[in-house]
Amino acid sequence: SFCTPCIQQWMQTQNLECPVCREPVHRCPVSSRPLDNLVRKFVASDPAQLKEFSEREKAWKDRMEQERVLKEKLDVTIDKAIKGGKTFFDIGKAWSEAEKTTFRGGIRPYVGEARVTYCRLVNLNEGWIHKATPSQLKRCAGNVGLSGYSRMDEQALKQRLLMFLRYG
Repeated sequence: SFCTPCIQQWMQTQNLECPVCREPVHRCPVSSRPLDNLVRKFVASDPAQLKEFSEREKAWKDRMEQERVLKEKLDVTIDKAIKGGKTFFDIGKAWSEAEKTTFRGGIRPYVGEARVTYCRLVNLNEGWIHKATPSQLKRCAGNVGLSGYSRMDEQALKQRLLMFLRYG
């Protein structure tokens, strides 16, 4: 188990693999407030650890603020696009190579909630993933550029797409 800031940073930068064994991670990590509180109590007993932890926690809060600002800007851009009559791709349809490239380039800077918002533009969300047929899931995985999806069973593909929503 890891504190929330550390595991979130790891998942966003380390290709969705376990920080201990380096095996692929198949599910989104779940935050544990009691574990986070326990870590804080543990590091509080050692000034050096507390200083290091506080620096990491501040960096995490700074990243969260940057993500919040990025999401706000995305929301404004989306509102303008919708008011301007812009239409968006549909994740349930086969995309052209140009559409795939546009989507993949557009989503690249986003993680977390901003990424979820960007995916929602093409109707890709948790509800869609859970209701989609195996063929729709495979089409979606191809559209967004996931590798190895053709060898995944339905449940594994759903889990991988759920992780894609937040981490890529």
